[in-house]
Amino acid sequence: MRALHLAILVSLTAAFTGSLPAHAQYPNKPIRMIVGFVPGGFTDVLARTVSQKLQERLGQPVVVENKPGAAATIGADQVAKAKPDGYTLLMGHINSNAIAPALYPKLPYDVIKDFTPIIQVASTPLVVAVNDSVPAQDVKTLIELSKSKRGLTFASSGSGSVQHLAGELFMLATGAKMTHVPYKGSGQAIVDLVAGQVDLNFDSPPNVLPHLRSGKIRVLAITSRERSPTLPDVPTLEEAGVSGAEVRGGSVCLNSSVRWAKWSPAGFQAAAACGSRVK
Repeated sequence: MRALHLAILVSLTAAFTGSLPAHAQYPNKPIRMIVGFVPGGFTDVLARTVSQKLQERLGQPVVVENKPGAAATIGADQVAKAKPDGYTLLMGHINSNAIAPALYPKLPYDVIKDFTPIIQVASTPLVVAVNDSVPAQDVKTLIELSKSKRGLTFASSGSGSVQHLAGELFMLATGAKMTHVPYKGSGQAIVDLVAGQVDLNFDSPPNVLPHLRSGKIRVLAITSRERSPTLPDVPTLEEAGVSGAEVRGGSVCLNSSVRWAKWSPAGFQAAAACGSRVK
């Protein structure tokens, strides 16, 4: 994680400061960075880490504002409607900038026309994490348990989120039966998972690791094709006998990994000056 943070900060500060023309006066006032989730989740932590270093380099406050709801689309919509001057940024997410446009035909913003991508900040697979009270030590037992009278509940950061779709994909691939419990962000979801209010979650490793070390939750599998160096003893879903439920980076389909990128309204002069490109 330290290496990841270092790479993020070096890239961002270089993008904002290294290529600006000499006459540029940006920024000359505070910058807002919108996060579409409640505080405490991985996206929120990323935003606060990045904003702190940007503030040091740019010499202006970079204020993180949480605008949770509707799988991060509320925050995205607010940024889409903001003045395109580079002072309102979005810590974008696969929920608001990839999944939502595919699910909701009447989305109040156009993800292609209304935003200019600046830089990809992070990419991560998900893990299948269960509360310690769940009597399942592996994925096979978890599937069997879901079909029993006990049943299972799984949390997500919101209806239509990548966590929600990962759970639905898991059920389609395995025949498991689980009840979805949506939250306004992974920060809330992980709290209830630890407390035993829900049985399991499909979440990013950074959200899960602190609680894994405390023994309050267990990780049964990871959704990437390969094992994670951070969790080398955790099998992939494929290794656990589940095919067709991979969630990984680089995909444009629903079985893609969680991706974060900083976005701003179209016409963001500072990003343009930095030579950002839409890929």
